Amino acid sequence: IPAADLQGLFFDINRPSYVNYGSMGTTIGHEIAHSLSYKSRKNDKIGDLNDWWTNETDKKYLDKAQCFVDQYSNYTIEGLDQIVNATRTLDENFAENIGVRIAYLAYQDWAKKNGPEPSLPEMSSYTPNQLFWLSYASSWCTSLLPQEMKTKYDDIHPPPSSRIVGSLSNIPEFARDFNCPLGSNMNPKNKCEIF
Repeated sequence: IPAADLQGLFFDINRPSYVNYGSMGTTIGHEIAHSLSYKSRKNDKIGDLNDWWTNETDKKYLDKAQCFVDQYSNYTIEGLDQIVNATRTLDENFAENIGVRIAYLAYQDWAKKNGPEPSLPEMSSYTPNQLFWLSYASSWCTSLLPQEMKTKYDDIHPPPSSRIVGSLSNIPEFARDFNCPLGSNMNPKNKCEIF
């Protein structure tokens, strides 16, 4: 993790933990999750080339991957008449979904051990759990011109809006924390789940 990320928006020791877990925690979780990617299956625990997945693991991964491809293929790049290339962004989508969920679960563990934290000024109507999700989403806040969007997101990374909506709509705890009705955009009946 670059030292620059351990300050400002992503981390501040004087900030409530739900903010740090929502921003830096999700980033750390995302990077750890890359070790579970389809490409990583060919490297064993010490990094040597060795396809260590069983045929059953491979099949289960591909089944789950198809769910993510189908889901993210429904997202467009804001400002452009272009659909997200969900096959190209699959590893990033997978890592984002895992990273956000494990950061949330880690925060829940922290909160259970350390007790409740005060709300942020002017945000007292939100619970700490809701502020975790808002911290995650705000860490992806950006403003780009359409040409910048095309250049920036014509690679393996989905645009921020797809990254946020895609991962949060798959996490039951998000829907519970914001009381999203089952069947709504942020709480679909069929979710793409990894674990």
